[in-house]
Amino acid sequence: MILVVLSAAVALALSFVIADRALKFGPAVGARFLERGNAIPPSNVKVTASNLAEWCEDLQNAMAKEGYVRVVLPLDVFFLVSFGAFLAAGAVELANGLMLPWWLYWIIPGIYMCADFAEDALIAATLRARDVHSTFRPMRCATKLKMLFALLSFLQLALVGGYALRKYL
Repeated sequence: MILVVLSAAVALALSFVIADRALKFGPAVGARFLERGNAIPPSNVKVTASNLAEWCEDLQNAMAKEGYVRVVLPLDVFFLVSFGAFLAAGAVELANGLMLPWWLYWIIPGIYMCADFAEDALIAATLRARDVHSTFRPMRCATKLKMLFALLSFLQLALVGGYALRKYL
């Protein structure tokens, strides 16, 4: 239970810290457009390899790119570990009595954490690449996988939580 509470507290605190730090590097990084969106603020053009290449080549975005890579992404690694640990440890705690090995509840959140870490590495590589096109597709694929496995992790937690709640009703 300690891991559940501690990891949830760290993830919650980091969500505020990351949002605050990201905003210091402009609206695009503040929106964390490569992790969450389909548009590049403030112009809201679609995130495509060509549009991202233009954004990266614009000298006005040099500080934004560097802030994304050097500040936001390292903080995101701490977030993904704490958030993934919360999702997994919470499921383990709630599943008490289901007679399944504890490590099974770490598989889906573990895949989420791996996908999020891969996404962070690919974002850094893309923002530093001379040719954005070479890493764009794998980066976007990692984002989709991250979102899918985050959703599946929530679903696992909700299902196990429903099971735990049923015992008390």
